[in-house]
Amino acid sequence: MDTISNLIPFGLSATALAEIGIGSVAKVSVILTLALLAELVWRHRTAATRHLILTLGLLSTLFIPIGSALWIAFDPTSLPVVNGVDLVQRAAGSVALGEIAVTPNLALPSWWTLAVVVWLAGVVLLAIRELAGYIRTRTVVRQAHEIDNSDIKALFADCLAVTGIRRPVRLLAHSEQPVPFTCGLFRPVVVLSARELDGNRDHARRVILHELAHVERLDSVANAVAGWVSVLFWFHPLVWLATRRLHIEQERACDDRVVHGGESAAEYAEFLLGYARDLRKRLALLPEGMTFVRARSLRARIHALLDPQRHMRRTGRVAMAVCVTTALAGVLLLSCVRTPTAEKNTDSQAKAAAIPSPDEFIEVDDMPAMVKSVDPEYPQALADSGVSGTVWIRALVDTDGTVAEAHTLNPNKHDAFNTAAIQAAYKNEFTPAQKNGKPIAVWVTYKVTFKMSADGKDEDC
Repeated sequence: MDTISNLIPFGLSATALAEIGIGSVAKVSVILTLALLAELVWRHRTAATRHLILTLGLLSTLFIPIGSALWIAFDPTSLPVVNGVDLVQRAAGSVALGEIAVTPNLALPSWWTLAVVVWLAGVVLLAIRELAGYIRTRTVVRQAHEIDNSDIKALFADCLAVTGIRRPVRLLAHSEQPVPFTCGLFRPVVVLSARELDGNRDHARRVILHELAHVERLDSVANAVAGWVSVLFWFHPLVWLATRRLHIEQERACDDRVVHGGESAAEYAEFLLGYARDLRKRLALLPEGMTFVRARSLRARIHALLDPQRHMRRTGRVAMAVCVTTALAGVLLLSCVRTPTAEKNTDSQAKAAAIPSPDEFIEVDDMPAMVKSVDPEYPQALADSGVSGTVWIRALVDTDGTVAEAHTLNPNKHDAFNTAAIQAAYKNEFTPAQKNGKPIAVWVTYKVTFKMSADGKDEDC
């Protein structure tokens, strides 16, 4: 648990980490629910707009944890946190002058630690799968060859003019690739199968227009966002649903671009159906590539092409600006929403109010007795130098016998001794103080001595 806490960015406490984690899941659920509802409401509108909404929804999920962490870290109503330790300057007279009271982060509960470990395991496995898919795609591209067919080259140039793409796009062919696909963001590549090279010109034109539509729309960016969101939020069903819907809308938007480029919707739908029938085997989608035919989405694509009520135009600039602004506003708004955690309930607040002041006299029937003493770790640098020292610790023994708070009295000039003694103090256990037969929280004071023995080993007491 300590290792996890030390990795927390911005020096956030374990409580803040739990708030960010649980809050991010809730906020991601809100964002993706709204995105999926928008897609459903506008099902008869342009597929490009629905695809943009889903892309922005998935992209927003990446910024929600970052925004929440920044808001909590720099929230002026929160106590300052440095290196995972809350520093609280007490009022004059409460403690000795120059004393710094150190309150540790609330310990991460066991279920939270287990959840983090399981989440990290899932992230690693899916990241490996994502990377393997990328390598597999790049291998196919390296094995592909340049096209010598002058008719296909001329057709490709004509399709480039139709789509308005001005940046360089490589056209390759792979004899063993059953379905054409597109990959690459900065250096886009269209890989054709043997069918396009041997088939008629109209079929090849439809395939090339569809693949170039992916390049024109920068679908590689959307696929990368969806892929890595699925890695980070692999446990969230709405992420997988939104990713699946994004791929479907992506193919529909490219189909619309083909029809917009001069193809008949009915003939293009018939071509897609025939193309799927000719496939001998089902192809698994490569994470970094956009394949021409997906079996699970083909029926929906054909139905959409033949739907007379559906719009097939591209997303306008006004609609795009509205979608982007709405997504940005949603991220900012949700990042500012604080999620209650278990450490912020009424019971914990009442308990905090009952903690006595270090200088407050508490009458008790039985004082705490130490039942578990943990020796502090001798700082290696001071041990190597043969430096000894003494630290006085004042600890608050809670009603369950654990140390709820600890600080030093007249701190040692070597900060490493102070830190080691305080860290060990929180691991000690006591029998709680008793008053009228009930346990109460009281402060105890004891001395920790760091001393090197004659044989060079440290002696802690």
